[in-house]
Amino acid sequence: MVIFQRGVYVILDIIFRRVQMITKKEEFLRFDPNVSVGPFVFGTAIEKYFEYGIKKKEVDLLDIQGFNSATYSIPLLWEDVDIVVIDGVIRHILVENFLYYRGNNLIGNSMDETKGILECDQCSKIEHMECTNEYIYYFYSMGIDFWVFDRIVTAATCYLTELDSRDINN
Repeated sequence: MVIFQRGVYVILDIIFRRVQMITKKEEFLRFDPNVSVGPFVFGTAIEKYFEYGIKKKEVDLLDIQGFNSATYSIPLLWEDVDIVVIDGVIRHILVENFLYYRGNNLIGNSMDETKGILECDQCSKIEHMECTNEYIYYFYSMGIDFWVFDRIVTAATCYLTELDSRDINN
């Protein structure tokens, strides 16, 4: 009976955390440049966040020879957030659909609107991905790259600039 009660408690705790993430989406997906996305702080050990129900993906998004990397996802009802980990610490967080900065969603806007929200009109680099006809706008100083398709921001990759290795992104 005690084991059953403990199991019920664990399941209710997981459900409660998921409901909190859903109802506090803006807080949970808030971008703090060069620091974090929501509670996930760049440069911290991934083990600290297992309580959020993150799961290791079978396919590593950063499958580069020589890197001890893994990709984790946060299965939410409204969003999948991918966390790229190298040597056990959070290095990149990839988001689609929702990423908030100063109360505004950075995704789903034109690049000009997104630059206005960021109050930063100078990006470090623009790269065209011919295979998908997407553009990547790099804002190294803020630790964020935007994926743009048909002039609309569709996704973002966030990171701590000093942890980011340019040989991964180039």
